[in-house]
Parts: sequence; structure tokens; C-alpha cells
Amino acid sequence: MKTRSRATGCWTCRIRHVKCGSETPNCTECTSRHTKCHGYGPQPIWMDGGHLEAAERSRIRAAIKENFRRIRKQQNLARRQLPAVSSHHQALGETSRANDCLTQSDPQARLAPPTTSLPVSPITPSDCSVSAPRSITRSPAVRNGETLFRHPTFQTNVDILSIDGYEAGLLMHYFDHVFPWQFPYHNSHSRTGNRGWLLQLLTKRGPLYHAAIGLSSLHQSATRGIDESYLEDQKVFDHHSTALQELCEFLRSEKATEFHQDEQLLTEFLACSIMLLSFEVLRGGVSNWQPHLNAVLSTIKSMSPASLIAVENNKPDRLCSPPNGVAQLTNNGTSAGLEFLFANALWFDIFACVSTGGTPVLPYRSWLAIEQLKMQDVMGCHNWALALIGDITHLREWKCDMDKKGLLSVPELVSKGQAIESELEEKIGLLYFGKDETCSRPHTTWITHIFALAALVQVHTVVSGPLPSLPEIQITVQRAIDLLNSKPETCSLQGIVWPLCVIGCMAEPHLQYFFENLVSGMATEYRKLGNSSTVLQIMKGCWDLQKQGRKDCTIAMSELNIHALLV
Repeated sequence: MKTRSRATGCWTCRIRHVKCGSETPNCTECTSRHTKCHGYGPQPIWMDGGHLEAAERSRIRAAIKENFRRIRKQQNLARRQLPAVSSHHQALGETSRANDCLTQSDPQARLAPPTTSLPVSPITPSDCSVSAPRSITRSPAVRNGETLFRHPTFQTNVDILSIDGYEAGLLMHYFDHVFPWQFPYHNSHSRTGNRGWLLQLLTKRGPLYHAAIGLSSLHQSATRGIDESYLEDQKVFDHHSTALQELCEFLRSEKATEFHQDEQLLTEFLACSIMLLSFEVLRGGVSNWQPHLNAVLSTIKSMSPASLIAVENNKPDRLCSPPNGVAQLTNNGTSAGLEFLFANALWFDIFACVSTGGTPVLPYRSWLAIEQLKMQDVMGCHNWALALIGDITHLREWKCDMDKKGLLSVPELVSKGQAIESELEEKIGLLYFGKDETCSRPHTTWITHIFALAALVQVHTVVSGPLPSLPEIQITVQRAIDLLNSKPETCSLQGIVWPLCVIGCMAEPHLQYFFENLVSGMATEYRKLGNSSTVLQIMKGCWDLQKQGRKDCTIAMSELNIHALLV
């Protein structure tokens, strides 16, 4: 395709006020969106500034929207197949000798509640197909006449200079702005502080690369846009569709059974899935996240993180901090990436429970007991707080099960609840008065404290019922407000949407304005990126439902049909 040396572009792009590539006979901007390119000749007769021009504008707009809907339909089809494809590659692995690290079928892996469960159908070659847009090239990098492909979707490293300027800018935007949004409390001086493993995987130009570019493009468009039209940005979904297609192709391949043999392969798959999950959270986190989380959890739930993380005392850390405090990547950078991604999976698994009403899929207690897996270095919250939050989900499930069977013992329920409450209060005290290493990082102490207070609210609602007027709930909510008013200046609120929602839903009417103002301010500050707006919707809905009966965050989300991932 030849390119014309004219800056004005075709008449279609001119009327749309978008940059045109000026290719002949038709520009890529128009052909990729399946709309008519009016070329570069004399001004068309319909450009009369009147009803003819208005009609043509409407036709072009309708064609672009129809193309957008087609792409979204294909994306949704691909998402529905992720759990099925994941099960498919597990079945393949079970026929081999090295199947110990692969997962087995488990109904708990279906996180989506009954109202949003995803259909599982037989896999066919067309199931996961999402048309790759022409604007994205997938040609292999060639060095000395040899292709660098290992697999059509998971490629080996290519020359970083082969990335064009636009996509290189998006990669930089990802590291500078999107990564801090995803992980606002990440400790760059910790074992998992060096992100070299991520850059290395991105340069392979596989599905992870396209997922990151799509996420970065969405974030950039949103932060620069005036309205919410960025949600229909074609370039964003071009890359997102390509990532979904390539991931599905990989999971249907024989190579998907080699996760237990290839750490780098497992790392890239987990990173891509979490990147796609973050894409949905950035858009509000109310849908389409379950397939990605299901795929991650079903892959790793029977793996042993301790076998992939260096736990020997005499083995040097893969990430060491020299005197200048800057973490350096040693030989096994991929393992550092796995530590980081395991922490992510565990975090999402535990906090998805407030939406699904279930319990964690992963054996969180044994994972959190691994000394090298420090959640505070990745997510800002101490391991003990996460473990107790997981325990509360099991307490809720036990209560519901016993109640349905007519065997619920109130004294036993109170005893179980008091054990969790006592441990929470003891650990909170140690944050400030014990020999806790988080004292050197004040924001980590504060973050762990707010999550622990949310856990206290949860255990009170499970034991005594979701009644905001209960003294124990009133006191805990007020403690949370006092803590929020003393927030460290450098600490972002972006990563505490879960405790804000849990605590805010149980605020009494005279305190509800505090949480409404706080979360509304977050939504405005972050330009409605992420799920701050979703949290506000849940809290307001819960407050309205409480006028009719006992409701907490989980019950309100179910009745409002909002199944959000609050991370």
C-alpha cells in the first residue's frame, strides 16, 4: 500500500478530525474500521455544511460503532472460552507423567456467581478467534535469516528497537503511570522490586505485549480525554483483542501443558492474564474479570509456591539490595516475577470473595506462611491481615451452611468470631507497639491497619448481623474514619477500595456523607478510572437497601447485581 505525502488526509478522516495515514487507494484508518474512505480528490458534494454532510457524518459514526460492537462481541466470546480452554490444557496435562503441578477439576474454581456463570462449550478452532486488526503487525523478528518464534503466540525476545515510536511511548506510559496505578504500594527496594523480568517478557511481542499496550492506551486515552469516549477507542481494543486471541491460541496448543517445566512460560501466562484482568478493573471492574481470574487460579491452585521460590536460608536472594538501596536483578529474574505474580493471584483470590460470596480457591494459609512471600512489598498489606480476611470468608460460609441445615450453634459461632477478633486486635496493636518491620514503612503500617479494621467490621457482621447500629460496628467504623483522617500524605487511596466499601456500607446515616465525599473525590481525582465509581454505587445501593432490612456489602452487591472486583 502506497502512502501519499499529504498532511490533510482523506475526506473521511478530515470530517472525523482524526489523524490519517494517507495510504492509497484507501487509508488504514478507514479500512480497519470498515467504513468508506472518501479518498483525496476534490471536495465531495455532500460536504455542503448542511443536511447532506450531517447525514454522512451519521452514517460514518454508525459504521464505526457497528464495527466496535462486532469487536466487543468477538472479545466476549474469547473471554467465555478462557475457563474452558484452561480446563482443556489441564486435561492434556493429566495424560502426561509430569502432571503433579497441573490443576485438577474443582467446582470451587468457578468464581462467578450463578447469575453470571459463564457457559463452557466444546473447543473448536474458531472458538477463540478475534480478528486481528490490520493496524497491528504480527510478523516474526528475523535475525541472521532465522525466525525467533518459539510458538506463534509466545515469541522469543526481539530487538527492542523494532518497536515503533507510538508503541514505545505506550510502553513507557505503562511503566511510568499504569504500573503505579495497578500497584500503588509496590516496594521497589524489595525482592520483587526489580521489574526487569516484565520488560524482558514484553519484548517478546506476545499476548502480554498486546495486553500491556491495550491497557496503557486505555489509561492514556482516559487521562487525556474530556469525556468517556475513550471506552470506544478502536486502537485500545485492537490490541486487547489481539492479546485475547493469542492467549486462547496458546492455551489450545500442546505447549500449554509445559507450565510445570518452563518457569518463563508460566510467568508470561500469569502476567498476561493479570494484565487482561487489570484492563477490566480499569474500566470499572464489574464484568469480564472472572474468566481471567478463573484461568489463573485453576492453573496454579495445586502448585507449591515454595517449590518455585527460594526458601533455603543459604541461598542468596534473586533480588538483592546493594548499599544504594536499588534492587538488582540476579540470574533468576523469572522467579522474581513468579513471586510477584503469585502475590497478585492470592490478593485477587481473597478479595473476589466479597463479590462472589464464596471462599478463596487457593490454599492461602500455606501460601502466606512462606517467609519470602511478603504481601506488604507488593500490595502494601501484611500477610496476617490477608489470612484473617480469608478466615472470615470461611466463617461466613460455615454459618450459612449450618443455618441451612438447622444446626447453627450460636455459642460456637460467637467463639469462632471472637478468636478472629482477638487476633486482629492483637496484630493491630503490634503494628505500632511491637517489633514490626513495617514501622520502617509508615504507609504499609497504615494500609495494613485499614484492612484489619475492615476485617473487624466483617467479622462483627457475620457474628452479630449486618446492623450499622450495633455498638461494636459503630466503634469500628469510627476508628476507621479517624484512621482515614490521619492518612500519610504520600499514601494513595487507590489501593484500599475494598476496605472503603466494606466499612462504608456499614456506616450509620450521619456518617455516610464522610464515605460518600471521600469516594466521590477519588472518582473525580482518578477521572473515573478503576472502580471508585463502582464502590460509590455499591455503598449508596447498600444504604438504600438497609432501609428495608439487614444488608452488608456482599448482600448488597448480590441484590444490586454488581459483581465487582474491588482491588
